[in-house]
Amino acid sequence: MTKMTKKTAFALAMDALDTIDTDEARAAIDVIDKEIARLEKAALRAKTTETKADKAKAEFRQTVLELVADKGEALRAGEIAKELGVSVQKASAALKILVDTGALTKVDGEKRTVLFTVPTAIAE
Repeated sequence: MTKMTKKTAFALAMDALDTIDTDEARAAIDVIDKEIARLEKAALRAKTTETKADKAKAEFRQTVLELVADKGEALRAGEIAKELGVSVQKASAALKILVDTGALTKVDGEKRTVLFTVPTAIAE
């Protein structure tokens, strides 16, 4: 037996209640309709709502971007991490997203060092 969702259970209950022509059955159908609408609204809100963690990550990425722009030079991930007091992994994760979105660019440094800078079109 597979796990049944509330929506499926409510649909089955409504089908059964549709066969009964009483005031109680109609009232129960109204309650079920309202509950289904509430569940659908909550599911939509859960899909579109930005979490606190998402907001914190976005704010951190903005901080990284501002730091690189303010420095006016290409920086290593380790330098950014040290400046912001975070791990290199956290800085690198933010840098990857900033590079993927085009907010920062990677520049090859000496000895396989990767540097990050603001694209020249944005910097000017």
